[in-house]
Amino acid sequence: MNFNCVIIDDDTPCQRITEEFIRKTSGLNLLHTFSSPIEALNIINKSNVPIDILFVDIEMPDMNGIELIQSLQNKIKAIILTTSHKDFATEAFENHVLDYLVKPLTYPRFYKAIQKVQELINIPPLQHEDVLFIKEGSQRIKINGPDIIYLKAEGDYVSIYTQSNTHTIYATLTAIEEKLFPHAYARAHRSYIVRIDKIQAIDDMAISLKDTSIPIGPKYKDALYKQLNMI
Repeated sequence: MNFNCVIIDDDTPCQRITEEFIRKTSGLNLLHTFSSPIEALNIINKSNVPIDILFVDIEMPDMNGIELIQSLQNKIKAIILTTSHKDFATEAFENHVLDYLVKPLTYPRFYKAIQKVQELINIPPLQHEDVLFIKEGSQRIKINGPDIIYLKAEGDYVSIYTQSNTHTIYATLTAIEEKLFPHAYARAHRSYIVRIDKIQAIDDMAISLKDTSIPIGPKYKDALYKQLNMI
């Protein structure tokens, strides 16, 4: 499987190093390199070409990397930050960044990040069945869709809450969302996906499930209401 990559970084030397690393790594395809986050945002939002991996700097003019990825959350499968500072690590993982590369970049560390992406995106689905296979230890275990209540992103992990158990796996919520059975789930928040048939009530702020309440993010509200045929 080939992964489409985009670089957004106003640091020209780092751009060139990242481009070189992408070219020498089998399975990676560089789509674009941007110096301006505003230009990148405008072009990506208009494009229908899927982006698998986004390499993005944090400290850039006009819009920083955290603000940028918040605007592109649903368009990117895996986000890797590139920065000269370690101070943004906590904020990065709160925004579901898969990995965090400190400049100057080295190829061994770059390749380790790509291995994370491969493990994340290559979660095997069974599209004709309402099931999800996840990795636990050395095995892939099957979770039946009707047993799932909701999924929650927690840093660089996702917790899957079922009627009898909770499974926590190394993944992003966006990558898991693509593996779920179509039309059975709704994205309510950047950190939550709910199983539609488990919804008991809904208001402007939250979704009520059997034993918990899920917040509704303003960014997802209109699409959620449309999906649920709200009147």
